[in-house]
Amino acid sequence: MENVLEKVMNRSISKIALAFCLLTGIAVANDDFNVSVSAVGGVFNLIGLSESGGPRILPGEGGMGGTFSVDGMFPFFADMNLRAGLAAEYRDYRGTESFTLDGKERTDDVIASLLYLELPVLVRTHASPTVVVEGGPVLGMNVLAKYYGTHYSEKPKWSDLKEVSDFELGFTANLALQMTDNLEMSLRVSYMITDVMDEDEVGYDIPSQTFKFQGGFTYWFGGGLAPKNLDEKKTSL
Repeated sequence: MENVLEKVMNRSISKIALAFCLLTGIAVANDDFNVSVSAVGGVFNLIGLSESGGPRILPGEGGMGGTFSVDGMFPFFADMNLRAGLAAEYRDYRGTESFTLDGKERTDDVIASLLYLELPVLVRTHASPTVVVEGGPVLGMNVLAKYYGTHYSEKPKWSDLKEVSDFELGFTANLALQMTDNLEMSLRVSYMITDVMDEDEVGYDIPSQTFKFQGGFTYWFGGGLAPKNLDEKKTSL
């Protein structure tokens, strides 16, 4: 079974890599290419304890992470563009774990480190010559899930976190200020409608959707590409 899953994952990664290379090639050819770097803070509610004795991360502890993305932007309608690309996002969830060891109650700090590849597809429009609004779906694939804790032993250690779902789906909205023709400062809010924890692996449903705030900068090598009517309006001002 593990070999089958490994083959499926390898094929999925290959398809994503091929699509990304194709997207990047088209974007570069049209000068609609950007690299964005964002700092990420997350609010989440990973709760519960698996039947196999897996980790429990208490709600309200919060999480932090970082995102690096490469995107292409293409004409969509007269006053809209389509932005799509590939992002690597690292999330670091920190909480506590309570358990009994040798008849004594213990509470230890735990860390869940997750790495995702994300495929955002966003509709982009200018609310004004310098204000940009974006929104659309995001598909994510978990490529790494590690857990640091005791797992009911004396010494904490790193181990695989098998209860994490392989895929996630969500939506994102972005508000950006175009500081120059190439540089934007943005604030993004994302909500993943699927659970982080896999019900089949855990044995029961654990509400664990991820709600994220992202703040950062985007540099457009081909410029911000405002729709033509806004470019003309900006020129006339």
